[in-house]
Amino acid sequence: VFRIVQEAVHNVVKHAGATEVHISLTLETVGFMLVITDNGRGIVNDASSDAGAKKSAGSNGGNGLKSIQRRMEKIGGRCEILTAPPGGTSIEFKVPVRTRSD
Repeated sequence: VFRIVQEAVHNVVKHAGATEVHISLTLETVGFMLVITDNGRGIVNDASSDAGAKKSAGSNGGNGLKSIQRRMEKIGGRCEILTAPPGGTSIEFKVPVRTRSD
């Protein structure tokens, strides 16, 4: 999960032109939700040209987003990217937590 956050923040620094990044972590019943939001230019491509477009990480994305998707799959999680250019991007990660009995 640390590497996922690291890659997501690296992408913001490298591509977004953002002046703010917010990271939140919320404990849920069967895991946790991690949300990384920036106020940058958003991810601009055919799939996200409409305001509020939603997609999974790695679809029409660069190597960073594909790396995030692979890491999430390895731990059984999922992520969605919400982007509204030029209003920024939000990546939501849902990560399951296994108990010792799992």
